Amino acid sequence: MEPLAKRAKLGDDGGIELHEVQCHGDVKDLLRWMGHGGLIHVTLAMSQDIGFNWQSLHPKIAVQLFFLRYCGLKMGMEAQYEYICDTVAWPESGYVATLVTRGFYDRRFSFRGKVRQTIAAAETSVAQVFLSHPSIIEIASRLPPPLPDVRHRLLLTKPQREALAAAGLSWEAVQEDMVQKVYFGFQSMGCRSQLWDASAA
Repeated sequence: MEPLAKRAKLGDDGGIELHEVQCHGDVKDLLRWMGHGGLIHVTLAMSQDIGFNWQSLHPKIAVQLFFLRYCGLKMGMEAQYEYICDTVAWPESGYVATLVTRGFYDRRFSFRGKVRQTIAAAETSVAQVFLSHPSIIEIASRLPPPLPDVRHRLLLTKPQREALAAAGLSWEAVQEDMVQKVYFGFQSMGCRSQLWDASAA
């Protein structure tokens, strides 16, 4: 059985570490590793990155990163949320922002912030309201690792890409297949994403 985090050194240049997938230079060895549980071990090794802690981030940045993580494989679609700001005069003058999203179950949800003196402050207020909602806190605790991190972990080396091409295989398709299998492995660990929540609704 493959170790959970198999690594190897490359050359004598100070120790460039290879991730699990990059340790298999031979095409047959790589495909055998993929078919015999190798990708499951990648998922397990990355399970320590499940969840999203935004406490040190600006609220609006945290909202943006939350949706990037939650939407995962579906990113690239239409915007998942927007801020709508209105002026108010009572009980105090200023701005009130509403965060509107269709990112959950393809239904419209809205969150309303407090009155603030600037648009930026109003948007920050509603971002804080969004992040403090119990449902958002629960989802955030179960977000899968960032998709770019999964892709980085499964990057094929140039020799691997050339070997796959020489064998008549699309290295892009092989790499994307690995990414999807590892990413979907987090679903069985109880992770939450837009795609999985929609299919369970």
